[in-house]
Amino acid sequence: MKFNIMERSKKKRFIEGVSHFGIEKIDETLVKWGSERIRAYSGDFSRDEIGKLRFLLPVEGIGLYVGKDAINKRTGVHEYRLSLDAVSVWGDKIVKNIIDIDEAQEDIWFTGADVDLTEEQVGELNGFVVVRSKKDGDFIGVGKLGLGNVLYSFMPKERRRKVNVIT
Repeated sequence: MKFNIMERSKKKRFIEGVSHFGIEKIDETLVKWGSERIRAYSGDFSRDEIGKLRFLLPVEGIGLYVGKDAINKRTGVHEYRLSLDAVSVWGDKIVKNIIDIDEAQEDIWFTGADVDLTEEQVGELNGFVVVRSKKDGDFIGVGKLGLGNVLYSFMPKERRRKVNVIT
């Protein structure tokens, strides 16, 4: 898969796109994989060395997947979404667009299902939000608020809690 190290202007645009979470600066080098996926790299290789590396070795991935920079296919709107790993790595920078869910909602969230929220939980928020556990205050994922106060889950399938598993 083709990857490109993001230039300063494109990195700035990505930071502006996720600034509604309170992120103002990203220290890592951002690498764009394909047309949408963004990965953050903080290793010792320089930008030039990373560029040369792809011609020497079959590079399958570099850095940590931190989000998407994509056009929504249904609405045509440009969207920036953080990944679950980005929420963990940049958790200290995230101060806005946070939704707290209770234990019952958390059980639903971890199965990968969409969660019904109350008006008080949603307030003035819209679009992508970072989900936080009301019980222990940890960030547990990223979701998107929809009509009718529904929180759409973006929990990766491999990280979902299995239900009705035979023991």
